[in-house]
Amino acid sequence: MARPRKYSVVDTERTEELNIDGLEVYKTDKADGYYTVLLDDEEITCPNCHSNKMKNKGGTEHYYRDAIPFDDGGYKPVCLRYYYFKYKCLDCGHVFVRPIQFAQSLDVSITNRYYDFLIKSCMHKSYRTIGREASEYLSPPAIMAYFNSWYESMHIQQMNEESRYTPRTMGIVAIETVNYSFFSILDASTDDIRVLDVVPGIFETSLYDALSEYDMAAVETFLTDCNVTILSAISQYYPKQNRIIAPGFLRDALKRDFAECVKNDIYFKHAYQFNKYSLMMMPRDELRNKKSKGDQDWVNELIGKSELLGDAYIRYNDAVDTVEGRRDYIKIFSWRTELPDQIREVFSETDYILDTFAREISNGFTSSESIPEGFYEKVSYLQKATNAFWTNKTEIVRSRILYIDMLGADLMHQELPKQNGQWRGISLTKVIENYKLLNKLGASYYKRRKKHGYE
Repeated sequence: MARPRKYSVVDTERTEELNIDGLEVYKTDKADGYYTVLLDDEEITCPNCHSNKMKNKGGTEHYYRDAIPFDDGGYKPVCLRYYYFKYKCLDCGHVFVRPIQFAQSLDVSITNRYYDFLIKSCMHKSYRTIGREASEYLSPPAIMAYFNSWYESMHIQQMNEESRYTPRTMGIVAIETVNYSFFSILDASTDDIRVLDVVPGIFETSLYDALSEYDMAAVETFLTDCNVTILSAISQYYPKQNRIIAPGFLRDALKRDFAECVKNDIYFKHAYQFNKYSLMMMPRDELRNKKSKGDQDWVNELIGKSELLGDAYIRYNDAVDTVEGRRDYIKIFSWRTELPDQIREVFSETDYILDTFAREISNGFTSSESIPEGFYEKVSYLQKATNAFWTNKTEIVRSRILYIDMLGADLMHQELPKQNGQWRGISLTKVIENYKLLNKLGASYYKRRKKHGYE
């Protein structure tokens, strides 16, 4: 059937640029950001009786947001002005419009390609940033609605499993950031550590509710960090299972205590601008040798000016040496009992953990074969990566960890990958690799937009 006269000239160059199967761009007087498109001119048959005798009943236009991708990862936001025609079959009288493949339906306002683009962008950029990129095409609340719809479809698939996969060794660690805190439930049965779930909030009740979804009778060992909420919960609800604290997390507890001591010291507060998180993550040798701008050893100056800090610093290094040595780990318990009262207050968190969870700490040193290789290092990197999320939105945090490995597929019709009918989480190594990739994409975003003239 012939086109209306005003849609008779195909713009071949822009059709190739748009690159959507079945769509042709027509030459009009619209601006560069608008593409007038129709379905390609093929023989039309009635979906009811399959006759090719029909009458054009006119039509109307509908606008879709789209993004034309570039080879370097950049994109060009555009608007498609799609004109669809109504047809009446001359044999059976059926009135219909031709079905489309480039969008979910005639009622939505974005193409399938743009939907994929929005979901992938939300993995490393905020709604506001994406909305600013889209200019007049889409608002941040609309972007959030699209992303939440996709997230809910993933979450429902995960939670509606008839039987959830339960590992023999279950890891439970707390991830605490400036904006967000959560438990991460891990499959730590092998060296390929996998993230099974992310539970918002650091509460015993939320952890218990999440663990109730699993066959806890199949769990033989819990592998945890030094978070008191986790340790108290599993000791109370699952006392028969073996419990292990990986030694590296005890070192972190010591660092936190000493960092808090430094932060609260009167002399230090006046003499330095201090970031406790930097000190927590700093290697011990680097901490000892860090230089100030005047090339003066600030740690030696610090312990020389403050008797409390000087003593705490010596005790801190003694404990770290014991933990890292691992052979004479029993000394860490005698180290605790020999602390003066004033220094015991400095290491209050570590003191409580050593006193209350001595069995779990001892298991970390004596049952090292039960701890997957690189467990502490990978969990520590997950903490670092999550710190960079800078968000308190549950759907964003859970998606960036649990569902980030599925960004290469057709997101409109996504299904969780399963083994023997069960979803077994995502490899923690893969989470870290994907985070590095997305962080790289986010860092080069402004360069790409400037290159293509969309600043």
